[in-house]
Amino acid sequence: EPYALALASWRETFILPAHITGRQEGAAAYARAPIGTGPFRFTRWDPQQQIVLDANKDYFGGRPRVDRYVQRIIPSAEGLRAAAESGDVDVAPLTSEWAATHSPPDPNLPFGVTVIPTSVLDLIYWNIAEPRGLFADARVRRAMTMLLDRPGYAARVQHGYARPVATLIDPQIWGGDPALTPHAFDVAAAMRLLDEAGIKDKDGDGLRDTPNGPMSFTLIYSGQTSGHVEIASLFERAAAQAGVRVKLQSLEWPVMRTKTREHDFEAAIYRLRLEPIPDPYSYVHSSQIPSGFNFGGYRNPEIDRLSAELRRTFDAKRSSEILSSIQRVLHEDEPFSVIVSPSALMAINRRLRIPEVKTAGLWNWYPSILTWWVPAAERKYR
Repeated sequence: EPYALALASWRETFILPAHITGRQEGAAAYARAPIGTGPFRFTRWDPQQQIVLDANKDYFGGRPRVDRYVQRIIPSAEGLRAAAESGDVDVAPLTSEWAATHSPPDPNLPFGVTVIPTSVLDLIYWNIAEPRGLFADARVRRAMTMLLDRPGYAARVQHGYARPVATLIDPQIWGGDPALTPHAFDVAAAMRLLDEAGIKDKDGDGLRDTPNGPMSFTLIYSGQTSGHVEIASLFERAAAQAGVRVKLQSLEWPVMRTKTREHDFEAAIYRLRLEPIPDPYSYVHSSQIPSGFNFGGYRNPEIDRLSAELRRTFDAKRSSEILSSIQRVLHEDEPFSVIVSPSALMAINRRLRIPEVKTAGLWNWYPSILTWWVPAAERKYR
């Protein structure tokens, strides 16, 4: 059947030499000395030190303007930042904390700071299928969203380098609906919604009650993911004001991933990296509960129909209409609560000229580093 995203998915299909990758002994060699068709050729790999690539003069898009690309291996974020400050590396990520304490950046530093919107979303999955049915009612899920101080988190924790987002489709990319705004942080409104859903404090102990016991659940998150500890703590405190007990559990990422994929949780903070062409199917279609990213067990026949139709629609105007309809339903249903889309902060040495950076990121597939260059008078390596 027609599949509108075929071209986008085919970009993942790389041309590889069958005579090398087709043999087991060849595959091992290929892993340490890869061969491909990109703008750079593999030169050498010094374990724990660096990977060196040289310009491919036969590249179909033309020879890169940079002669050599060296990927330094620096395991410490502190060490990487120090290397950028000393000029030992030309491109390095920065934290929002660093940017906040260096605003404006010191003009004597060898780099400028580039802020790049990303396709990353932080969100909380509500397990709609969990045995007690805590999140079966959409009003409860909306109430939980209203207990998330997204603006406060973006301002105080991410220092303004993150944006609250209403649904799975960021309005900053094509298909996003800018008319939809995130549910406001409003503890009183959340309490009213919980009252409407029949979740009230029936015994006067300060904790709301459901038909299957107290309104209490465990929120799991990876302590290794930036910002998720702070998100969990903010939510726990606001929920307590509304009579909801949230127990926090930090997990190692492998355990966290297994629990979410097996639906073995009540609520979970998760980070997704989305494609620049919106396709909510894997996250919201009911067929994706067993093996996709529909970790919360969300089922909605209208969403199933719309997300399937989107994949068969080639007309951009109709696709945009479908995406708007999907977003309106998700905004009402809140099968997961999208928190923010964090920005990426990159230190880029001033001698580097990088013509254009898009939402897909600094290292996007094409043209990416192919278009980077350094004026002759500022070249450091000869």
